[in-house]
Amino acid sequence: MFFLLSKNNLKVDDIVSKAERLLNEEGFKKNAERVQFLAKVNSKRKYRAADLMEIVLNTAKYEGVKDENGGFKIDNEKLLRDWITPDTRMGFIRGNYLDVYGVVVILLLALGGGFVYTLLTIIRYTYIISRSENRNNQKSLKPKKE
Repeated sequence: MFFLLSKNNLKVDDIVSKAERLLNEEGFKKNAERVQFLAKVNSKRKYRAADLMEIVLNTAKYEGVKDENGGFKIDNEKLLRDWITPDTRMGFIRGNYLDVYGVVVILLLALGGGFVYTLLTIIRYTYIISRSENRNNQKSLKPKKE
């Protein structure tokens, strides 16, 4: 990128020249004005209807697409895309995080099942060992027949 500044060789002239280049770039100016306008609109104002009218007018102005009569043309697909929340653009499953909850439930079931299986295996092993020790003890306690 052509706006990189060197940490070792930092000069004021470099900073000033790169800031001027950035401010003179037309695309950056339009995007900065658009962000400034959206920040004003999204601040908690009272009059949302007036805000919506301003958005429509400014969107047409910043898009810069003109029709045959010289007026600005509005693309309805892009008009209020900044106000549309992501969950409405996603499907039902992703919008409500059901995929994430499903993975969490499956992981918890797998971990719980593994824990229960390991616990039962340990209990079974200790039962078998204690049972065999009891048999050995009982054999040693019985008197030998001669």
